[in-house]
Amino acid sequence: MVAQCREWNPDRRPPAVEICSLSDDDLASLARKTFVLITTVGPYARHGEAAFKACATEGTHYLDVTGEVPFVARMIARYSDAAAASGALMFPQLGIESAPSDLVTYSLASLLRTSFSGAKTRDVVVSLRIKGAPSGGTISTALSLLETIPAREAVAAYRPFALSPVPNPHPASPASRSILSRLTGIFRHPFLGLQTTSIADRTDGALVERTWGLLASTPSRNGQTYGPNFSFKQFMHAPSVLGGMAVHFGWMLFYVIMVTPFLRKWLASRATPPGEGSPPEVAKNDEVEYRGVATPDIDSSSGSNAGQGKQAYCRAWFKGPNYYRET
Repeated sequence: MVAQCREWNPDRRPPAVEICSLSDDDLASLARKTFVLITTVGPYARHGEAAFKACATEGTHYLDVTGEVPFVARMIARYSDAAAASGALMFPQLGIESAPSDLVTYSLASLLRTSFSGAKTRDVVVSLRIKGAPSGGTISTALSLLETIPAREAVAAYRPFALSPVPNPHPASPASRSILSRLTGIFRHPFLGLQTTSIADRTDGALVERTWGLLASTPSRNGQTYGPNFSFKQFMHAPSVLGGMAVHFGWMLFYVIMVTPFLRKWLASRATPPGEGSPPEVAKNDEVEYRGVATPDIDSSSGSNAGQGKQAYCRAWFKGPNYYRET
């Protein structure tokens, strides 16, 4: 790793390497030596708690790239008080799960607020388009989640606004969908086009809704709140009706495999192993795009009709490897 960094940036001082175990003592010692700790060691539900605990108790700012919402919910419950006391800022889910959707939502809400006389945000719909294969670590994490987190705890963590520090008693209802749309996964958005089921809907939604709650419960952020009627929904871009249905039923099959131990074990034995993924010459063609549309909450716009019939639009796009630096 040091040699590769030296090749990339010969004019910079190469990083030092320190080896430690995933124990409370070793990670507490490591946390005390740094201002910010970024951890990419997963599955987080199995290996991640010691790093989270060390940062929360030692006052070290923390970042990770997990997509394991139940792990995040568990860490919030266990260590939020310790982090508040130590001054540590804890930022989980900062990879492709789920920072892009969170930043798109924040940008949309900001645009509505500045464009329409302080209008709040009623609903946000995000369309995800992704090209590229998941890494072995991502597959392993998905397949092992229910081996480390009880099913009841996992289901509770994925409920709307479960990670928010404050409840949302009356969120807006997402766009209504027919029974046929729910069965096939196909949904045609008037602006975003043909959509299908996104497996990351509740993963990304959990972080977006936590941001909603943090803004709503932090006095210094009062001017940035999304509003009481906020809702979030994510879909995946469908290239065609049949292609969208294939994606939808493919995710349904994957859910069945996840909750069935012998099928989970079978798939794990045939999947890309952790630590491996697409080679650089293939991954350089990876691509990910988020397109989001937000509707203003007219009832929250100080009694005016500012923004009526209008929507905000945002696009975030990246071409290149999703997991490592492109040389």
